[in-house]
Amino acid sequence: MAQSLEKPTRDILLRIRANLISPPKFDPASSERRFRLVVSDYASIVLMHAVMKRVYRAAPRVCLEILPFSDRVDEQLQRGEVDLVVIPDTSLIDGHPSQHLFADEFCCVAWTGSRQIGRSISLSRYLQLGHITAQLGPIRGVSFDERALVQLGYKRRIEVIAPNFTAMAAMVIGTDRIATMHHRLAAIFARNFPLKLLRAPVRIPAFREALQWPASFHMDPALVWLREIITHVASEVDRTPAAQMRIG
Repeated sequence: MAQSLEKPTRDILLRIRANLISPPKFDPASSERRFRLVVSDYASIVLMHAVMKRVYRAAPRVCLEILPFSDRVDEQLQRGEVDLVVIPDTSLIDGHPSQHLFADEFCCVAWTGSRQIGRSISLSRYLQLGHITAQLGPIRGVSFDERALVQLGYKRRIEVIAPNFTAMAAMVIGTDRIATMHHRLAAIFARNFPLKLLRAPVRIPAFREALQWPASFHMDPALVWLREIITHVASEVDRTPAAQMRIG
């Protein structure tokens, strides 16, 4: 009986916390609230960097605690242990509200000094090269782009599995390996490192990020405020087409 009461009791306590304990209004300028967000390194750079600057200007005393993905993210949402999750829309967790943020395409990234990779790449060459990929959190096992390639019947040679997306870009430098990664993140790294971007020789579906939060905290004034900032920044990101970023 105790086990059967665990979930409804937790839900009741979370709603009490959200509706009674939380202040009815939120004053960003004076708040010292700590927000806990689960965000990948990709979204941290492409989205959250700008979000943090806006939060700082409006609420300089709040704390944004950025947590890595884990296999417990669904449990963390259910228990109210995290406030927000930036997550691919293919991995949304049932039972909690969500909102679309922005979309991204995929491109190939290679070292500018590679003699085996020019300004473009054919499908046969792409499949022959050694690849660097990343696996993390609840999407461990097969990456987004790998699933797309398998569905099309292609098999590539994965030589390095990086712990995150950021490491993928650094790991191609000094090698003839190639990485297939989010275009927006790749373009940022290409401006600062000896990397070149190439059009992927195979069509990989667009990648879409979404924002998700605990259903119990849906009307929390502080979270409503933070969600508005995140979605506004995301709309600006979405208005910059990946196709306008440098390739080749």
